[in-house]
Amino acid sequence: MADNQVKYGLQISFTHHPTEIVEQAILAEKLGFDSIWLGEHFFRPGNLASVYPYTPHKPLSTGEECPDSMVVAGAIAVSTKRINITTAIYLLPLRHPLLA
Repeated sequence: MADNQVKYGLQISFTHHPTEIVEQAILAEKLGFDSIWLGEHFFRPGNLASVYPYTPHKPLSTGEECPDSMVVAGAIAVSTKRINITTAIYLLPLRHPLLA
């Protein structure tokens, strides 16, 4: 029999500090979300002209390194019990083959 239950996932922004991402994942699990979706980027603009509208969280500052999605996924995995973790964006062509 097919499982027709609706499942909910949460896309977590790569622009936050890794500890905030893990905290968001823990809260998502407590709220009943089924999955966490992580993205990644290797490059950030040198100048962010627009104002970030969401508080109290602020994105990483220009020049800060973006967290590696696989490392963040591992941190989420050891901090949660049942939530599924996957990538929404994984830039494979920009990675060294042995590291990927």
